Amino acid sequence: MSDKIEFGTDLEITKARSKALLLISKFRLDKSVADKSAYYPKIEKENVADDLQNLINKNEHLAQGDSSLCGPAAFFFDIVRSRPDIYTQVVLGLYKNGKVRLENLKLESSRQARKASLLNARMSGIDWMIMSSIKPDYDKPDDRASGITWPGDLEKWLKNTGYQVVDKTAYFNKGLDSLLQAQLAYAGGYTVFLFVNGDLFKPSGKNKTSFYPNHWVVLNSSIKIKKYDTELKKHKAPAVLSDALVKQISKEWETHEDAMDDFNENGGFKAPDKINNQIILDVFTWGERHQPVFEARGNSQKPDLRLFFNHYYGFIKAKR
Repeated sequence: MSDKIEFGTDLEITKARSKALLLISKFRLDKSVADKSAYYPKIEKENVADDLQNLINKNEHLAQGDSSLCGPAAFFFDIVRSRPDIYTQVVLGLYKNGKVRLENLKLESSRQARKASLLNARMSGIDWMIMSSIKPDYDKPDDRASGITWPGDLEKWLKNTGYQVVDKTAYFNKGLDSLLQAQLAYAGGYTVFLFVNGDLFKPSGKNKTSFYPNHWVVLNSSIKIKKYDTELKKHKAPAVLSDALVKQISKEWETHEDAMDDFNENGGFKAPDKINNQIILDVFTWGERHQPVFEARGNSQKPDLRLFFNHYYGFIKAKR
């Protein structure tokens, strides 16, 4: 296998899976490939083959574990779900050669990363190889600072691997309009990378206000809103976020804020009813393909739209 890997023409997903499984089978049977990688001495051939096969057959997903490699995880998730054959070639190339070039993107782990222990990292060898290879200054799973992915880093990776349309104009834009643009991009077939604070997809922290983004996730569903009907005192059926819906919500918020200002200034017996519209969306993050906002499951937790914006910082959209 050449150390340069190219996507070439689009490949239908079932054919891409079949090609990946064939590559794994050949890798297993290849007696010239050592049982332990010469470049990643703590990673074994059998585990690599098994982990790749599980990824393809059981629809498992790469996981960053306890590392801060959410940016690489988001980037490679889009590849593994659409072109598992390419992902497989990258992993096998790293195992056998220590480095590969994916289109124009060089992938090579640091010397320290190749020898790193994964004993308590909660991530597989294949995930460590591929995610550390895109961050050459990342040496071990618990290395926090050097694992941070800035929007410019993600944009560079996307462009260097052949994404023809990359738009980063929306990051660091937190409002409803940004969220609408993310939904329109998703509906238009773009891969949408949301830039958030990690508390957004945890059961705790939803009432806090974050001060900076620290996590990348991949939007994996339409963005829907359950509007609250103040007269009926209940939520309406979920509706996909639209321009008309954004205008309605913005007007409601403006009216409510004016009413609250009037109440605070002039007093009264009852404050205006709180508007608690809810947001529904799924993302890929932390190895979960469909992680909801604030880890809400069923009706047990309420993902308030206003609280969502405590942790949302915009998005990057890309299309191959």
